Amino acid sequence: MPLVYHIKCTQVSGGILQKLKSYTWDAKAVIALSAFALDYGETRHLTLKKQATRKGNALELHVFRHAEENKPAESDSNLTSNLVKITLELIKGIITLEKHYKSYAPSDVPTLVKAPRDVYTYWAVFSLFACANQRELDIKNNVIARLNIVLTQLNAYLNQIKSEIEAWQDLSWRFDAFRIPSGIWPLLKALIYSKNVDQPDKIIANNATKELLTLDELITTKNLFLFISGVDNIDLEIIKSLKLIHESITNNDKYKKEGNKIVWVPVVEHWTYEIKKKFEYLKSVMPSWYVVECFSLIKGYKPLQEIWNYQGKPIVVVADAGGKLLNENALHPIILWGMEAFPFDPATLTTVSQNWNWFWPAAYNIYPLIKTCVMSEEKYVFVYGGTRGWTEKFHGLLERMKKDLEGTETDIEHFNLATNETNQTKFWLSITHSLLSNIQNVETTTLKQIQMLLAMKTEAGWAIVSKGKNVFLFGYNEVMLNVLQGFKEWRPNISVLGFYSAIYKYYVELHKPEKRHCMKFQLDNIHSRVLIPFNCPDLTCGRMMEITSLSYKCCHGMHFVDDDDLPFENGKGPI
Repeated sequence: MPLVYHIKCTQVSGGILQKLKSYTWDAKAVIALSAFALDYGETRHLTLKKQATRKGNALELHVFRHAEENKPAESDSNLTSNLVKITLELIKGIITLEKHYKSYAPSDVPTLVKAPRDVYTYWAVFSLFACANQRELDIKNNVIARLNIVLTQLNAYLNQIKSEIEAWQDLSWRFDAFRIPSGIWPLLKALIYSKNVDQPDKIIANNATKELLTLDELITTKNLFLFISGVDNIDLEIIKSLKLIHESITNNDKYKKEGNKIVWVPVVEHWTYEIKKKFEYLKSVMPSWYVVECFSLIKGYKPLQEIWNYQGKPIVVVADAGGKLLNENALHPIILWGMEAFPFDPATLTTVSQNWNWFWPAAYNIYPLIKTCVMSEEKYVFVYGGTRGWTEKFHGLLERMKKDLEGTETDIEHFNLATNETNQTKFWLSITHSLLSNIQNVETTTLKQIQMLLAMKTEAGWAIVSKGKNVFLFGYNEVMLNVLQGFKEWRPNISVLGFYSAIYKYYVELHKPEKRHCMKFQLDNIHSRVLIPFNCPDLTCGRMMEITSLSYKCCHGMHFVDDDDLPFENGKGPI
């Protein structure tokens, strides 16, 4: 193409676009087409486009009608006809692109930002100017070649945009189904299947019988338990706990009639031969619940992460017949209470968490004899833990007190939960499960009790005193040692007040002048996208705890140089 002619076309095209700068890119192209149609348009070609744009841009329709009313003479050059045809295709693409740009956000359809609407509009105007020049037919071949390249690029972008829009619409549907479920099947469908699937297909089958899960079965299901996990991070203890639930809901007539079901949904981004082998092994140790067998990443992975907060660790989502979530993650209460907390909804969890019921299962796990003592409701039970030095000292004081009270109505039993590392690990893991089970489901008092005990994990020692299951005293460090060391001082009060009131009154007297220090606890091996805020469990404080990763700390408004230093209020001196 001669340079002079190219410069002239560029100047004219730029001038037209400058005059139309207040219009959208598709309007600029259509207005330029309108001007061309009035003077040079070939009506037969424009008319062919009329039917294809009946549902399209209103301005474009107007241009084509106007062109029919002002029919110019037909050109004897097919080049002009071809150029007009390609230009119309380009303008149609610009119109489609502009519609998408107005309808979708670039964050949802990223290719919208990549497609240069200004460049496409420039070439549309440029080609129309070339069409108008009847004497430069040889130049039109050059313009057609360039326009084909531009049109090919535009169509590639439009195809990519179409795919992104379909993906975005699919994702929007899944998010809506997660947020506002209309039943168990729509919820399961949004998690696993494509939108156009009408009923469960061959990917969900009974692990024992291999029978496929049917739509009729889902419709009659009262509660659906979705066990969602990776393949390489399932503790067999989790499977053991879920097995107990499965046995109850399949063998107990009360639950069997309800048609409750457990479905294991493995979530794996990249399936390898080794992962498939592990998958088959896990299936072999699982009971006859249902298993999703799909060797690709599940389709609802993104809403699973963002709405159900799945971060790779196993969770158990419980939904009722209407698809409403009873519990976003019932794994912790399942491990802690089993069927006692069924169906793991907030109301049931509140009930089973009362009266320190979150604590006793953890203690029974270490010493089953504790349960016998607690159930008698007549024994005073001391449960304690801490460092070896502290627990040995506390044990000695307890034995001395117990011997002194022999032959009286006060019957004492005591248990050290810190006899070995394994017991301590099991105990604190169970208490962590208690905390995570109760974060959104129980009264504040229960939650503060759990937090307070977790804060004791880093102390020298701690102790809980109960009569039966009724916990009436919970203390730590030197205060608890001093209570037992001062036994002779408060022993006379036992005959007057009873053991319960005598020890509690003495504890309160010692506790009041005690120097308070920071309360800290840490949630180990807990994955969370959003850190959970906690207030300090100390009843006299209540400030928001400072969070570092998943460690929580509160110094009750006091400042410390070192954890061993005495606290100072506002830096003014000792309390």
